[in-house]
Amino acid sequence: MSRRKLLLVAHFGEDYIAYRSKFLSFLKEREVEVHAMVPKDKYQPEVEKQGHPVTFYKYQRSALAVFYFATFYRQLKKQIKAGGFDLVYTLKFFPNLIGIMAAKAVPGVKAAGTIAGLGFLDKQDRNFLIRQIFRVYTKVLNRADYVIIQNKDDLALLKPYLPKPKLVLTYGSGVDQSRFENFTFDDQKDRERLKLPQRPYLLLCSRIVREKGVKELVEGYLQAAKETRLDFDLVIAGWYDDAGLERELQQLVEPNAAIHLLGYQSDVRYIVSIAEAVVLPSYYPEGVPRSLTESLAMRKPIITTDHKGCRETCVDGVNGFLVAPKSAKALKEALLNYNQLSDEAKQAMAKESRALFDQKFEQKQVFKSIVEALNL
Repeated sequence: MSRRKLLLVAHFGEDYIAYRSKFLSFLKEREVEVHAMVPKDKYQPEVEKQGHPVTFYKYQRSALAVFYFATFYRQLKKQIKAGGFDLVYTLKFFPNLIGIMAAKAVPGVKAAGTIAGLGFLDKQDRNFLIRQIFRVYTKVLNRADYVIIQNKDDLALLKPYLPKPKLVLTYGSGVDQSRFENFTFDDQKDRERLKLPQRPYLLLCSRIVREKGVKELVEGYLQAAKETRLDFDLVIAGWYDDAGLERELQQLVEPNAAIHLLGYQSDVRYIVSIAEAVVLPSYYPEGVPRSLTESLAMRKPIITTDHKGCRETCVDGVNGFLVAPKSAKALKEALLNYNQLSDEAKQAMAKESRALFDQKFEQKQVFKSIVEALNL
């Protein structure tokens, strides 16, 4: 109970609003004095409404981030000294890299870095430049007092490189069940607004990149539809990082009225609420996918890959189906299996999804495990 002043360094305004500010509120209930540093982006007005002291810093989520290293380091080090913080808590690659170095440059200050998936660093064994960045990153992480890791695979991968810090395993960032549990929606009106037919559908809701398995999903759905009459449509919602992929998907789905491309949704609760089940066939280096943990909170069966982070959200045959990554054929089989389920079996899977959420991903449980590990 000795550390009572914490500085949280976030990587994105929207993420801070949805998750990190709630962690700070949890800490305040435990009489921890908190302060946040958040990138100055379009979410700044909403960030300021969260009720916690906040300082903004310049940062760009691209390769241009390197140009902010020195400026951010000086700003952060100054903030740590001026605030008299005992612990600096950082999130994601850029804040971890700079925040840990700045914290350890101030005597008596401890550092906790959080890894929510390795992202591009997962390719370190296949690319010389990424391997060098990985080496630098792990050297910095090894200077931290704590490293919080969100799935067992990343923990096993990083453990040999991080002998010094205390390694803490959590499952995701924690989901506020109250935001999803009793969410009110109007099925007919929401379908009309989203231009969806009055049919059951399975949903993929994510940032749309190739590694999320979206092409394999479309191909698997089309293959399954050739073999039998499917009782559900497929809906894909999210924003595209790759205009070329967007064009490819549009060409693939154009002949098939049962596949719907909706684009970015500002509030996913509406679209998840009226979905029967949620699909994410990702082979991206995930932490634990937020779209899946939120779907568990809303009692949705899950179809996802037997891949790091994803497999944490699904017990095969219990609350959904696990499939091999990068396999349209495996997805076809899973969709056919789901199509054969009775209503009672689907309801049983939905119940198991919520039980898994309560066991592993509920926000206060995740927060409590972090706070206890950090002795706050």
